[in-house]
Amino acid sequence: MRSANGPAPGAWDVPVGSERSGSISPVAILKQYARHWPLFALGLGLALVLAAVFLAVTTPKYTVTSKLLIRGIDRGPDFSASNPAFKDLDIFNATTSIENETEALKSRFLLRQVLTELSLNASYFAEGTWRKEELYGPEVPIRVVVRTLAPAAAKHPIAVHLKDANTFEIEDEEAGRSTHRYGQEVKKPYGRFTVLSAGAAVPASSNRTVLVQLHSLPTLAEDYSHDLTVEPVNKKAAVVEIILLEAVPAKGTAIVNKLIEVYNRENKADRNALAENTIRFIDSRLLALSGELTDVEKKVETFKSQNAVTNVTQEAAIYGEEAKNVNKQLADVTIQLDVLESLQRYLTRPGSKTSLAPSNLGLQDQTLLALLAKFNELQLERDRMLRTTQPDNPLVVNIDEQLSDLRGNILENLRTIKTGLSLTRSTLEARSGQFDANTRQVPTIERKLQSINRQQGVKQGIYLYLLQKREEAALSLAATGSNTRVLDPALISKKPVKPSKPIVYLLAVLAGLLLPLAFVSAKGLLSDAVETRAAVAQRSAVPVAGQVGRLRPGQLLPVAEDAGSPQAEAYHYLRADVLAALAGGPAQVLLLTAGQANEGQTVVALNLAASLGQVGKRVAVVNFNLRTPHLGKYLAANNAAGVSNYLNGPGGPSAPLMNSSSLGPNVQWMDAGPLAPNPTGLMASGRAQELLAGLKPQFDHILVLTAPVGQVADALSLAPLVDACLYVVRLGHARAAHLDVATGLAAGGQFRRVFLVLNDGLA
Repeated sequence: MRSANGPAPGAWDVPVGSERSGSISPVAILKQYARHWPLFALGLGLALVLAAVFLAVTTPKYTVTSKLLIRGIDRGPDFSASNPAFKDLDIFNATTSIENETEALKSRFLLRQVLTELSLNASYFAEGTWRKEELYGPEVPIRVVVRTLAPAAAKHPIAVHLKDANTFEIEDEEAGRSTHRYGQEVKKPYGRFTVLSAGAAVPASSNRTVLVQLHSLPTLAEDYSHDLTVEPVNKKAAVVEIILLEAVPAKGTAIVNKLIEVYNRENKADRNALAENTIRFIDSRLLALSGELTDVEKKVETFKSQNAVTNVTQEAAIYGEEAKNVNKQLADVTIQLDVLESLQRYLTRPGSKTSLAPSNLGLQDQTLLALLAKFNELQLERDRMLRTTQPDNPLVVNIDEQLSDLRGNILENLRTIKTGLSLTRSTLEARSGQFDANTRQVPTIERKLQSINRQQGVKQGIYLYLLQKREEAALSLAATGSNTRVLDPALISKKPVKPSKPIVYLLAVLAGLLLPLAFVSAKGLLSDAVETRAAVAQRSAVPVAGQVGRLRPGQLLPVAEDAGSPQAEAYHYLRADVLAALAGGPAQVLLLTAGQANEGQTVVALNLAASLGQVGKRVAVVNFNLRTPHLGKYLAANNAAGVSNYLNGPGGPSAPLMNSSSLGPNVQWMDAGPLAPNPTGLMASGRAQELLAGLKPQFDHILVLTAPVGQVADALSLAPLVDACLYVVRLGHARAAHLDVATGLAAGGQFRRVFLVLNDGLA
């Protein structure tokens, strides 16, 4: 119940109506957690300290970014626009795919090339206050040149102690310390390397220590591939952004710049290799055709000289127009067959197994062109791998097997195409023979001359065609340039991006609050302790007479010792609430008990007595707790004669057993006295009734303290002698079963009236 003056200051309550509704308000839940504020403060402080330590020991990483414009290969003017003959040359019509170039930039092959050229198979560190600081560039006083390195070298960090300008000591986990000279090869089970003095000379006397971590380049390339991101800026622009996470900004800048350089170099080398191989093939064919063409021209010259032939006769002109188309087709077929035979001879010669196949000879069969393109792609991949691996490497052997299969497929395709073209040529020759039959009336000399001229035309056509292709390939080789343009050079972020201080501290704050929250919640779920007034109302129908809040540490009697404090005011409100609750009946003798020890019934009784005394009420506090008497320690008095003396005595007045107290002139008290062997039997005797009857004329209110009724039955022996029972429940300490005890007392009728007093203070 509540007093007319409103809620007590410092009393932790819940809104009206929540006591019996069975629901817990958000305010009550908040108060429940607020009771554990020291735990939250400790968790938050510890989390922030751990976050600060984590940031101190973790090496920060910066982002190094660069933007590249991916474009078509830059070869100068657009020759294909001005000359359609250039359109059938693959090199001039090459297109660039953003996705392909993105994957190429991220390839581990390029990363290994970059790491090799930058000599990053050794990292250098100096011991810092919280962590090892990596050194790079001019900061490094030495340079380690690795000769051979085992894969397990990463497990063997070494310390190089610089002694003077000529010598140093190496310390590792297995061999301990050993002294060496600069430039001397060091042999270890995990590798061989040489330590050189880098930059300025090492001082004559130096005690500096440099920590060296050796790396396997394939493993290091794998690690960097996880920290490297290459992605298009947007879908409409042919621009990619390179992003690298690196702890040392200067090192990250060098890696990104070298990556772009190696990428452009490899791209240009691939295109040049294809053009150079095409030129070599065409040169060999031109040399052979030059001799054949010379022989045919001499044959024409000899024939005309011997037969005095100068002009075509009128008879040959009759069928010339019809024979022209057939001869043209026959010449095209012959050219195709000659090119196919040349390609077949090229692929079957001994040196062709490791050479690129010509792919831009004007062949019309798409299947053959696709096979040649795949063959050249595998040849280029094999050449790149042989730069860093041995021919017996399984990957190289696998490519060799694929090249062998492709060469067989290409040769089989060539044979099939040649068979078809041979049939076509036979048909065309037959038709040409028909025209020859129609020209029987033409002199034999003219027919022979036409045959010779036809051979000359075929040879000359092949020669001119190959000559044109050679010029195109040479032009492509001369005009090969970079297919990228650097839009933004490598830029370093001003602040570290990993770990992010705001995120780390935010996570620390969340963890510092959520972990205690989870602990308190789990504790509440696993414990049956009653935490709030709403929980009390939900568990028990016994009315609540009042509630007081938590006392400050060391504060026991605020009503008498700190009258103006909020805690004292809370007990004044409790006094008003209790009197209002008892207004419907007698309220002179009030028994205070609890379900277990340390519920605070003694503190509640003394402060309630002091508050009653301050409004002019004469109050007696009588301690019937004959098992664990400790009322005297609250009043700074010894447990001398008291209730047990009276109950064991022959009778007489009770006044001599009463003591004055520091609670005020209107408050007196009687302690339990010496421990009694049979407390329940003593209180059930008539002496207890005589004691209370003797006190009633002298006092307005008698507050009777007993042992916890939830543990012993002493309080039930006094039930007929008291007007009401104030059952003290300490929130967060009392169990749900103790509320059931109060409910049983109210329902069983042992006491006239039973009220709950909620306590959140010290016991």
